[in-house]
Amino acid sequence: MRARGHLGARMSRPLRQHPPAGGVPALPWVGTSGGRGGGFTLIEVLVSLAVLSLLMVFLFALVGRVTSVWRGAADAIGQWQSARRGFETMTRQISQATLNTVWAYYDESGNLTTSDPKHYGRHSDLQFVSGPTSSIIPMVTNTVSQGVFFQAPLGRARDNTLRGLPNLLNVCGFYVQFNSSADFVPNTGIFVRTRAKYRFRLMQINEPTEALSVYAQQGANNFEWITKPINNGAARPLAENIVALFLLPRFSRMDTSNGALLAPNFFYNSRNSANFTSGALKGNTLHQLPPLIQVTMVAIDETSATRLEEQSGNTMPTLIPTGKFQTAADFEDDLEAFEEELTNRGLRFRTFTSLIAIRGAKWGGDQP
Repeated sequence: MRARGHLGARMSRPLRQHPPAGGVPALPWVGTSGGRGGGFTLIEVLVSLAVLSLLMVFLFALVGRVTSVWRGAADAIGQWQSARRGFETMTRQISQATLNTVWAYYDESGNLTTSDPKHYGRHSDLQFVSGPTSSIIPMVTNTVSQGVFFQAPLGRARDNTLRGLPNLLNVCGFYVQFNSSADFVPNTGIFVRTRAKYRFRLMQINEPTEALSVYAQQGANNFEWITKPINNGAARPLAENIVALFLLPRFSRMDTSNGALLAPNFFYNSRNSANFTSGALKGNTLHQLPPLIQVTMVAIDETSATRLEEQSGNTMPTLIPTGKFQTAADFEDDLEAFEEELTNRGLRFRTFTSLIAIRGAKWGGDQP
């Protein structure tokens, strides 16, 4: 019995822990009973989700706002780029205008003659005309402001065998018209569902050389060579949302210090005679191109054009103040009044202006 008692006493002692064979002491076991675990409580999770949701809402709102501003700026830039490309195309072609003027015989009454010549004078079968479209092409509906029409050696032809001749003459022209996109989009295929848009557009006449009729129409105010290509579908939109176009023919600064105006009422016709007899201005507009022409174009953005369409529908809105742009000397004041009118109507606009030298112009006196 004693032996059993002694053995029981020995078994009640705690066992000595021995290090493992590798020599690294074993870590004591740590329990978690009675203490807090490593996770989050339900309240903490809900609070975190609420804060995260608020941050996401704020972030999405910020991204949406930035995206909206970026798209608006991109649309505006795209609109101005389209207007600028149209403006550059127009001014480049105007600078190529030609009359191919020759010296011819005239009688005492100023008529061309071969039987009783009295003096030489300029003559051309071609024509350059600029001014209010209401005077040049009154039968074309919904035109505004001014236009310019001429011939230029652009080398365009329907016949493929002629397209290698770069100096072929073409009828060119530019004017502003309020019209529908349905007039130019084919009503077939995917275009059937396209909604027509009513806009002011910069129109371009580009008639091929085979259809040239200016030689057969020699009257000073016979503009059938302009209306014919328009009626035959040779006029197409060059730029959209162009609300006005103005043209001021001028003398060269070599002739006058300030480039005096050649068309006091904006109207210039190379088949009409307008005499300038004082000093450096001496000369006659008959069969001559203006040495310089100031081209001014006003464009609005698509948002403004959409607002106009919502207000007026398919009816052309009146934007140019009544009585303006009648006298070339008042042009700057009239343009300022026009821009103020656009601003008051909440329309975003941009004005493009350039002074162009016409390379074919050889301004001079009436005698060779």
